[in-house]
Amino acid sequence: MKVLLIGTQLYPELSRVRHALLLSGLQVHVGTTLDVHQLRHVHAGAALVVLTKRTFTDCISLLPTLRSREKAERQVWLANLTVIDRERLASITGTPVLPLNAPVHAVLGSLLTGRAAPAPGRLLLGELALEYESRTVETARASIQMSETCFRFFSRIASAQGAYVPYLDLWEELWGDRPFTCRNSLAVVATRTRQCLPPEVACRIQVRYGLGYRLMPTRKTSVSHGG
Repeated sequence: MKVLLIGTQLYPELSRVRHALLLSGLQVHVGTTLDVHQLRHVHAGAALVVLTKRTFTDCISLLPTLRSREKAERQVWLANLTVIDRERLASITGTPVLPLNAPVHAVLGSLLTGRAAPAPGRLLLGELALEYESRTVETARASIQMSETCFRFFSRIASAQGAYVPYLDLWEELWGDRPFTCRNSLAVVATRTRQCLPPEVACRIQVRYGLGYRLMPTRKTSVSHGG
């Protein structure tokens, strides 16, 4: 399979995605939105992988440039947007829109199937179960409903398995490409998330200046994903 890897600018992430696709045995040609039409002409029938850090509004403005005359062309977008904006963009473009840091197997799966890989149904963290569809944290005694922001914050640090998640990574997870302005916004989300958790939950949210946030079990737990 031939792939046109198109960046709205020549971001460093292009090298990561290009290298991973090459290791998967694909023919990869890199360009920007300025030369996408020429690349399509030279490499007819190639799939298109679009990588962008632009805002949702700017992504919409790119559609006339990136829309193909060939209805059968396979496209996948990698965008630095929130989950909600990725879903909105996918509904408008009719193509899968994945996170900017999506692993290559997710990109390949979307190219082959024409749809994004489903989000995990649940994350098991010791005695806790994070239910993605309902945005709840299940314990032996209670079902804890969280706001979307708090649940995404909690699930992101939970999936890191005790490692610190950097401030910027959490910011991008919650607010996409909005400028990173103040750690206090993350502190507010962390406080609200802590307030959602009952005392019997065997973990606590820790913060360390310069490193970020992590979820630290108060007793030994294991992390696994369920369908």
